[in-house]
Amino acid sequence: MPAAPESTHRSPATQATASATPATATIALDSVLVGKIDIAPPEHDEERSLRLRHEGYDLNVARGKSIAMFTAALLMGGILFWCCINAMLTGSADDKRWATAIVSSAASALMTYLLSHKK
Repeated sequence: MPAAPESTHRSPATQATASATPATATIALDSVLVGKIDIAPPEHDEERSLRLRHEGYDLNVARGKSIAMFTAALLMGGILFWCCINAMLTGSADDKRWATAIVSSAASALMTYLLSHKK
């Protein structure tokens, strides 16, 4: 037996609701899009040049800090190494023992860094 056609008869309340609200389709993109979409207004040339200038200053300050820390560490390591070599050459047996331990640990740390450093 063929299927009966759908009824086109609607009650007056249903007709009023159907005509008042337009048909809308909802697409769930939560599973497709991962992350956040942010639409920002365009950046003006003056704002961009100011932002780039400030980023350049920040980069120079960070580079200066990095160079200063490296220089300080190198200087302290050099002083420690010189003291250890001096103690190994002119010190007593106890001085030679701790100086040898410090120099060998520094040398092994340096070798570990150089061999495992990825470029």
